[in-house]
Amino acid sequence: MTGSVPRLHRRLFVGVISAVAGLLIVSVVGVWWQAFCYQQASEYRQQIAQAREAVFRLETTFLNARQLDQKLIDIAVHNRSVDPALIVEYTEAMQVVLQAQATLKSLRTAIAEVEPWIGQIERLLIQYQTAVGQVIAQIEQRQHADGIESVLLHHRRALWLLLAQNGNELHELNLRLALDEQAYFATLRQEYVDNVRLRLRRLRMQSSQLSANNREAVQRGIAAYEQTFLRLVELNRELDRSDLVLHYCTTDIRASIQGLTQAIAVAQQRVNEQLNVALQIGYGLSALLIIGSVAIFIVAGWFIDRYFTQPLVTLTQAAQRVASGWRDTTIPLVGTDEIGTLARAVYQLTTTLNQTIVGLEERVAQRTAQLQATLAEKEALLTRELQRNRRDQTLVDLSLALNSQSTETAIYRCLVDTLATNQDIDDQIGVYTHDPTSGLWIPQVTNNYQHYPWLRLTTPPTLFQAQSSPLYIPDLSQHVISTLPEAQGSAVVAVIQVDDQPHALLVIYRPTANAFRDDEIAYFGIAARFVGQA
Repeated sequence: MTGSVPRLHRRLFVGVISAVAGLLIVSVVGVWWQAFCYQQASEYRQQIAQAREAVFRLETTFLNARQLDQKLIDIAVHNRSVDPALIVEYTEAMQVVLQAQATLKSLRTAIAEVEPWIGQIERLLIQYQTAVGQVIAQIEQRQHADGIESVLLHHRRALWLLLAQNGNELHELNLRLALDEQAYFATLRQEYVDNVRLRLRRLRMQSSQLSANNREAVQRGIAAYEQTFLRLVELNRELDRSDLVLHYCTTDIRASIQGLTQAIAVAQQRVNEQLNVALQIGYGLSALLIIGSVAIFIVAGWFIDRYFTQPLVTLTQAAQRVASGWRDTTIPLVGTDEIGTLARAVYQLTTTLNQTIVGLEERVAQRTAQLQATLAEKEALLTRELQRNRRDQTLVDLSLALNSQSTETAIYRCLVDTLATNQDIDDQIGVYTHDPTSGLWIPQVTNNYQHYPWLRLTTPPTLFQAQSSPLYIPDLSQHVISTLPEAQGSAVVAVIQVDDQPHALLVIYRPTANAFRDDEIAYFGIAARFVGQA
């Protein structure tokens, strides 16, 4: 037995040294990895902050530039003089936009989420600048000394002089031509362009009765004026197209900026996750150092206490006797009784393990049942949400459809058809109007009525005492209805008000009691209000 002690001593020493070395290696690697993750996250966070600032400058400055190019379009339309400060301000705004775009392009490799949005914004800005350049070029074309409007003014005066010298009738047509021209410049409507062309044709017809010299001069003047006027009309149309392009580009750029903002938010979430990983590594290292130190001391003490004391020698001798065939040898419970409790521990371990397995199976079954119940609840919530979304879409469709109806019957038919089309349940739906002679409510439009399509109703007093919400009758068997004494099921009655007065009733019936939920009742009430507003 004495020869075994040195071997145990060496194992104890080697084990302790190995545990300490392994703990140090794991700690060093963990500290390095934590520092690396934190450094990467910090750099990434700075880049994201730069991207957020660039996006903010891009959006705000672009909107300012958009307001300025609207002023340029207004100047081109009304042929006003351009303030040089306006051009300088627009140029500075676009320089800021391009600088912000350059900043984002420099970050596209570091933040992979923003790369597709940056390319899209770059293409849209090129289109936007091209359209603005066309507007500025047209302003210059209109306002220089020999611009299109100056030429038109010259031709107009020349034609005026020619027509004024050739009779009152031509002079009167010339006045009407001038009025139509001014009306076009004031409104830019196509009908005045057509009027100008009509006046010019009449002038040509009237000028054909003049002498040869006068006729030729008048014809040339009319042709020069018409050509210049139509060129100016075409320039106005090009200006409208440029304005439309700028509008679409602005909408797309703002949408791209929103997508870019969302992509940066996703990148920020990834940075937060990296920081959390670094913090978790730090916490894990601290816990590992504490647990490792405690474990080393516990294991060392356990080895010394168990393998270097007399209980080990005594237990070894008893084991040797058992190995020699003395199976009835009693294992002495010596020392602190850990060796003596080994057999009982094995037995208790087996028993405890079996009990643990049974307990685990029961807990797994309970947890499975809970998860299934939770899943069923989530599916029910999802189903209700989908139904709510479909009802919202139905209300939108109903609102749009009601706008196109012109008669009361068409509005009621549109209401009933829309509600019937978008319901999973085959509801019986009807719209009733009041008959002042009989005092009853007469059906105007119905859907899915099987037995009483022309049933007349009387209204309970409570219906008009609570006009702010629909009347819900959860069980018709509890209410006595004279026109339908054996009615069963449930119904919702919503008042369609016109000018705050009851005008019609929307009735939805289901053959089962308590068949309507609160959100469905509110939905039918909203539909009734839409019809009242229509």
